[in-house]
Amino acid sequence: MSVQTNPFGDSITSEDIVDTLSFFDDWEERYKYIIDLGKELPAMPDNKKNEHFLLRGCQSQVWIDHEESDGKLLFEADSDAHIVRGLLGMVLAAYNRKTPAEILAFDIEDYFKQVDLKQGQKLKKDAVIGDFIVDPLPAIDLGRIDAQSAKQVIFQKVRDAERERQYEEYKDRVGEIITGVVKSVEFGHVVV
Repeated sequence: MSVQTNPFGDSITSEDIVDTLSFFDDWEERYKYIIDLGKELPAMPDNKKNEHFLLRGCQSQVWIDHEESDGKLLFEADSDAHIVRGLLGMVLAAYNRKTPAEILAFDIEDYFKQVDLKQGQKLKKDAVIGDFIVDPLPAIDLGRIDAQSAKQVIFQKVRDAERERQYEEYKDRVGEIITGVVKSVEFGHVVV
């Protein structure tokens, strides 16, 4: 199965998101923008919304898939929560269509500090029916946990993709003598 294309990392970059969020003075507008980012994520096909792609440890259900193309990783993600879909879009803007080295070099902590979601406004006291009200602390805690979990999964996918690339490079060379440094021995397999 291949991943669906999405605009993150291409027409929507992490720099674009930081720049756009810096224009909003109103925290309610910032959250609406993040939710709108999530609407840019194409829905993941139902056949991928299963245990294999499920990101464990999240409050919401989150599914992530990836593939490698021309040395770059392409990601597909989805969630059952609107704000989490937006946060996934923010993570994909940073990681999608990047090489494993670029992903590892990107400072995701600094990125989320730049968008400064922690300073959300207090609940409106004059709210009426139909108003959009955000309680920022739970969403921020949830978003940070989800972002960290997504980061860990993406790093694992990067390592898996690198391992698969190395395997593909050397699988036809069984029996040849090569020189290398043993990195690890796992279940009887030597990683050079």
